[in-house]
Amino acid sequence: MLRQLLLIPIFVCAVAGSVAAQTHIYVSGDLFAEMPKFSRLTTSPDLFGTSDTVTPQNGVGAGGGGRIGVFLSPEWSVEFGVDIAGTISSSRTTLITGPIGIVPPPTPVPYTSNSTNSYGATSVLLGYHPPVHGRVHPGLLGGISFMHRVASYDSPTVSTASSAAGTTMTVTSTTYGAIDNGLTATVGAEAAVDVSDQLAIVPEVRVHAGGIGAILIRPGVAVRWRW
Repeated sequence: MLRQLLLIPIFVCAVAGSVAAQTHIYVSGDLFAEMPKFSRLTTSPDLFGTSDTVTPQNGVGAGGGGRIGVFLSPEWSVEFGVDIAGTISSSRTTLITGPIGIVPPPTPVPYTSNSTNSYGATSVLLGYHPPVHGRVHPGLLGGISFMHRVASYDSPTVSTASSAAGTTMTVTSTTYGAIDNGLTATVGAEAAVDVSDQLAIVPEVRVHAGGIGAILIRPGVAVRWRW
């Protein structure tokens, strides 16, 4: 019994040494393209005959970030990262026709609205890296992200005035701001290309979805340094 008890710390030390030998910490910096696919919502015609989508148009932006992670084994990794994208702006022009039923109808007024959106992601991801031979190492990642969204959008206000000459219409614009925070699901894929034992170039794509009014697709490339 005593002999068995003495073997326990020897076994624990051997396992710990084996795990430590396979554990590698890494840091990386990344650049990516921002390709949001916004949810679409169309309004019904209102009193002034306007009908349009009230969500921004899809666009393309850019961003970057930094990450720190650890390879618990050659196959498994855990990563913490922060990615921040630039602002995506869009504009949309509609024709406001005026109140229905007025004779003669007022002259339609074109109205251009603008919107902006930017997203920041703080992510915790678990990665699986299937064993392969050679310098290219694929990986699949999944986890959650805390998303911080800053947005602005324009909204029209329409007023009318009647006179002997007819009805005139005036359109003014008000800009509103919004800040949202929430959790989203995040998945990704990568292919790390070893430049040396420590340095790798990592083409990748990451997708954020759920609760942010859009699906964010972020293809990019990272530079990874591993100890």
